[in-house]
Amino acid sequence: MKPLIVASVLLLAACAGGGAGAPPPERGPTIVSLNPCTDAILAEVAAPGQLLAISHYSKDPRASSMEAAVAARFAATGGTVEEVLALDPDVVVAGSFLAPATRAALAELGGADGITIHLREDRRHIIDRDVRLLKETVQVKLNLEMAAEEEIIGIALDVHPGQCTLVPEKRKEITTEGGLDVLGNRARLGDAMTRLQEAGIGRGDRVGLFLPNCPQFVIAYYGVLKAGGTVVNYSPLYSEDELLHQIEDSETDTMVTLSLKALYPKMATMLQKSRVKKLVVGALQDVLPLGLGVIVASRFASGLQRRLGAGLLTRFLAVGLLVVGGRTALEAL
Repeated sequence: MKPLIVASVLLLAACAGGGAGAPPPERGPTIVSLNPCTDAILAEVAAPGQLLAISHYSKDPRASSMEAAVAARFAATGGTVEEVLALDPDVVVAGSFLAPATRAALAELGGADGITIHLREDRRHIIDRDVRLLKETVQVKLNLEMAAEEEIIGIALDVHPGQCTLVPEKRKEITTEGGLDVLGNRARLGDAMTRLQEAGIGRGDRVGLFLPNCPQFVIAYYGVLKAGGTVVNYSPLYSEDELLHQIEDSETDTMVTLSLKALYPKMATMLQKSRVKKLVVGALQDVLPLGLGVIVASRFASGLQRRLGAGLLTRFLAVGLLVVGGRTALEAL
């Protein structure tokens, strides 16, 4: 979306024009254009030095609407990823005719953490060769949108993308019309999902457990395995540097921890500094029976006695401690 937004801003600036007394435009982000139409527009509205290169088509008088003298002011590119990478632009403006593998590579260079493609039965978007080429070249997770049709399921099982998403599809529709009827096609969709999951597609996400020996560890451990994920254990004694190293090395994107003072602040920091995108936070007292909660609360009460005095502590216990159980006590421990 970023290239489209920038192109729109430039077009609006061109339409607005400028009077004789208008200040010179500030130089914006550097741009590489891979489309002859945007070549001509950007050549007119971009600030000096902002347009780093235009497509090679604009250098060919037989294929370009640009004047040769205007095209000669700019470098040209054949549209390869290597050429764009060497120019190091802030924005790449391209058309829909750019090869899918090139588009995916440029998206990765721009920071995309996943690529989604849709292989329709009528092949109106991409073709089988594109899917296989993208599987070989895409370095981030490749998500294949697909209908639960035998031919497409066979391609998915053969290519083995990182993830498959079942979507509704009709040959005569212009675009997707309506949602996926899961209840009406439960058996067919269930069979398709089972076959894809048994082949390992969509499984293996790394989930970190930053937990002490507690019930939540057992629950999270088997829950991740049941969902087809990969468990990555993290010691609660790890320093921040050790956590950062293991998170990056194991490619952990989701972390499970507790709302304890010794754990949560470290993981809150990891959300800002590491690749972790999701943090699941539990509370230790949630799995404790009432009796054990009261026992643990008594440890907390001994500290209160020194601060409040025995008389006030007795009234405090009678009024509220059993009601809140271990929750208040454990939050303070």
